[in-house]
Amino acid sequence: MRDEDNIAQSPSHASRQVLFRNEAFVIGALITVSLVVAFALVGQGPALVASTGSGALMVALTVVFASLACSVVASLFRHIKWLVKATVVGDQVKRQRRLKLGKWYRRWTRRLMLSATILLILSLVALVVGTWARFISP
Repeated sequence: MRDEDNIAQSPSHASRQVLFRNEAFVIGALITVSLVVAFALVGQGPALVASTGSGALMVALTVVFASLACSVVASLFRHIKWLVKATVVGDQVKRQRRLKLGKWYRRWTRRLMLSATILLILSLVALVVGTWARFISP
């Protein structure tokens, strides 16, 4: 049996594949939710301005579009497969460089996913704060 066959059947490889699929799902969900929230904010703009004020709506829209940008860049970084490319390179220096780039892209993909999630939450918080500020103000 070859080494590649042993790697493909190892439990850690299977868990990495599940993690990879889950990561793809989360990025897709973040993109979808960001787009839906952005369309909802734009579509309900006049009603939201009446209830939250234009400032809160603009903050929420800006933060939602920032979340969408983070999600799209995370998706792009996820599809740059330097770790896969590193396994086929014979030169040790190039292999190390590609492994380093792969770890960098994976780290930033996860940071961007976290940022997109936090930004989505902040956009909803901006709307809630705007509504309460309108409600409390005389």
